[in-house]
Amino acid sequence: MPLGFRCNLTFLLCMVMLTVLTGCPMLQMNQSKTAADFFKSAENDRNIPETNFTTIDLEVVTVHRPVGDPLLGDQLWNEVDEMSALLDVEMRKSLEKNGIRVGVIGSTYPAALEEMLGLTTREKEAFGEEEYGFSKRPLTVRSGGEAEIVCSLAKRIEGIRIPMLDGDEVRDFPENSHCKLRVIPKRSQDGWIKLQVLPEIHHGERAMRPTGSTTGWDQKFSQKVLPIFSQRFEVELNVGEMVIITSDGDNPHSLGQHYFRSEQETGDMQRIILIRLASMNKSGAILKTTHMVE
Repeated sequence: MPLGFRCNLTFLLCMVMLTVLTGCPMLQMNQSKTAADFFKSAENDRNIPETNFTTIDLEVVTVHRPVGDPLLGDQLWNEVDEMSALLDVEMRKSLEKNGIRVGVIGSTYPAALEEMLGLTTREKEAFGEEEYGFSKRPLTVRSGGEAEIVCSLAKRIEGIRIPMLDGDEVRDFPENSHCKLRVIPKRSQDGWIKLQVLPEIHHGERAMRPTGSTTGWDQKFSQKVLPIFSQRFEVELNVGEMVIITSDGDNPHSLGQHYFRSEQETGDMQRIILIRLASMNKSGAILKTTHMVE
């Protein structure tokens, strides 16, 4: 056999063996789709964290009016949607039993509310007191984030009846205790959110404490927190709409009394909390997800 032919045959056999042992790159590329498909598949396999979030712009308005003001009665509530605000009838009854009244106001405000805001503006200018008038605070929260709304000034809380999941308790809390609402807005669809509201009592000395949130556990400089889960409720809001929360009835031991009533030199005052959905936006990552409105 000629030497040249032997060399060619040996080279060919070596190439065949190399292909069998390692696999032919060209054959492998033909069996796959495209390089772009390969990288796309690899990206899909990775757990890539979302970097854009829906931010929700809320406006929190606190109105103070004298207890018994006719503007807080039927003039206001006849134009407030209470039925569809809380579709859970039992939840609505439970809130009412504990002195809390909730409703939703559309983009057209009741005449009584317009008049209240006008009156309180003039009164606040005349008296210059935060407790006699109204305050308005903007609040931007990431969808699923949370915020605290302060409902009462620091005070000693005595004889408050707390409806716990396993029954009612009558409790006292020391000086510098606060009644707060924890709100968690979540986007449900374009222009709509579901707003969860949880009453809480913050009490005791401030210290570094492990605090649970929607994103896990954090160390936070705070007071002790008593969440009242039995009174947690949820409303749905469209852009421009607002939820109204205030007291109902005259039971001095109810949550509503402690959250939304206060004694002033000018007389007993009732507090109304309005939370309005101003807008929703796509935005970059927000590092701070817990806010407080006082």
